[in-house]
Amino acid sequence: MAPQGFAIGFDARDQERMLALWHEILSSNRWSEGPWTRRFEQRWSEWNGLAALSFTSWTGAALAALEFIDVRGETVLCPSNTYMATPMSVIKSGGTVAFVYCNREDLCMSFEDFRRKAEKLKP
Repeated sequence: MAPQGFAIGFDARDQERMLALWHEILSSNRWSEGPWTRRFEQRWSEWNGLAALSFTSWTGAALAALEFIDVRGETVLCPSNTYMATPMSVIKSGGTVAFVYCNREDLCMSFEDFRRKAEKLKP
């Protein structure tokens, strides 16, 4: 039995509409914080029934979340296989980073190492 093909991208039937939308966004010179961002936030909010706020980067979103939960003086566990914005946002928010090993098989954070390190942090 031959494996089914998997393609990343948009179905040919959607390409014309997607290209038109991208052209509209790029031509506006407002790639973020413009009408399309507000439209996304509104639709996301309607879909899940909660207020929505989008960010232009992971760093901005991480900083906002870490400031909101106030990690100042706390240790935050981060995967060792991550982009530098993750631990740097913790440091910028006043927290301390403790790296958690990642699994060799899937490169995801090791639950066992996370649990060990979390146990050490308990008061």
